[in-house]
Amino acid sequence: MRPVHKTLLVTLFATAAAVPAFAQKPGDPLPNACEEVSKDRTDRAHETYKSGRLFLDEGQIDKAIQYFTDSYAIACNNPAILIKIADAWERKPNKAEALRHLEAFLERSKKDDPDRDTVRRRVENLRRELAAASSSVAPIPPPPASASSAAASSHPAVDKPPPHAPRTSMVPWIVVGAGGAALLTGGVLTALGAKQVSDADKRCDPATPGGRDCRNAQAVSDGNAGRTLATVGVVVGVVGALSVAGGLVWHFVDKPKGSERAVRWSPEVAPGYAGFTFVREF
Repeated sequence: MRPVHKTLLVTLFATAAAVPAFAQKPGDPLPNACEEVSKDRTDRAHETYKSGRLFLDEGQIDKAIQYFTDSYAIACNNPAILIKIADAWERKPNKAEALRHLEAFLERSKKDDPDRDTVRRRVENLRRELAAASSSVAPIPPPPASASSAAASSHPAVDKPPPHAPRTSMVPWIVVGAGGAALLTGGVLTALGAKQVSDADKRCDPATPGGRDCRNAQAVSDGNAGRTLATVGVVVGVVGALSVAGGLVWHFVDKPKGSERAVRWSPEVAPGYAGFTFVREF
């Protein structure tokens, strides 16, 4: 039967979205009782109750309590669901919550309900168990004032070690290093692109002396590729230069760790934007 439960539980997760189940905490107000509900609400409450039974069989007590409580909120004229909620709380275990729900059943059920005698005995047993548990935990009296003062005098005060000296962050220097690498890379790309454009111009066969129309298609392609490479190099170089400048400003403006206040400059690079973010800590 175990695999069947798992299959049904998967179906439950697919269909339970129509029932808003929220985590129930000890002491949460119980749903209000009512006299009569429609057949549609009764059917929905029954489906929700069956979901709670599946969770309870799977050992998921919290979810079982959620769905049992939602079932009672829908079918608020059926206080017998309170007994099932109490069963789940007692398995958690939380005898105080179980007692609270059983007492609510006695208050809301009809006088001729056949479950009242059984529930009344459970209530009496839970009250005795909770009373015995509370009486067995005796409070520990505080030590006498003379004993505490003697204990304090037997342990001389120890000077606290001085706080560590504030240390500066290495992050700005990492930004400077990354910016320097980008600046160097941009310079190399720009030089390579310019050389590629120059070589293409030399191989170009103009249509007329002194004209700019080139008949060498390969030379035109190489020239365009060189211009693109040079443009990329310029962009990378500019970003690198901004990162170097931002890292240096960040290092000299930012206070060491441990300071109460600090001013931070953070470089920001995005498509179509490059700059710095100013942050003041209080």
